[in-house]
Amino acid sequence: MFKIILCFFVVLIMTSCGKTEFMNMYSFTENYSRTSNSNLSLSDFYFQSPGADVCTAVLGDEGDEVLLSLKIDVDQIINKVTISLIKQADKPTKSEQLDLFRKTLSNTLQAFCNYDNDYINDILSAFSLKKDKTFTQTGELTLKKDNFYFVYYSTDIICQLMIYNTYLQKIEPTQKPVSKPYYAEDFIIKETP
Repeated sequence: MFKIILCFFVVLIMTSCGKTEFMNMYSFTENYSRTSNSNLSLSDFYFQSPGADVCTAVLGDEGDEVLLSLKIDVDQIINKVTISLIKQADKPTKSEQLDLFRKTLSNTLQAFCNYDNDYINDILSAFSLKKDKTFTQTGELTLKKDNFYFVYYSTDIICQLMIYNTYLQKIEPTQKPVSKPYYAEDFIIKETP
């Protein structure tokens, strides 16, 4: 009986030391700082308004910033992380800003999702984020891995990668509307009197 109880406690202690799927802001900043060798802290984040559930940190030097936003629930658990790259319409995005965006993505995937470098490279390759040309294109790509759902969204003014924890936030399938003209609609010539 003693051996069974001892085995139970050993298993309990070993599983309690593992990384959890749920992360609060303090754990995230601690993990991010350790993986990126930076000093990201809670004071770097600001709430857009009192009582808001999204806080944002501005990373990088002036002119080459990347935004890191965390959406938290009422229990202070992070259920969504968004990494944003603001584009300037009149000039191409600088390579330093693209490198910072990729580095922030890698550090966030390691800190929030507990992924290793091979897994991170697979995700970046799936979205073609290793190529600079990808950032000039517009569109939306999605990917589901383990208990995380990834959405890469790019327009003329912003590129974003959103990471959802599917245990905390259910992702419902959607159908995107498609506008298709009827057959031969483009060939109708209207005469005016």
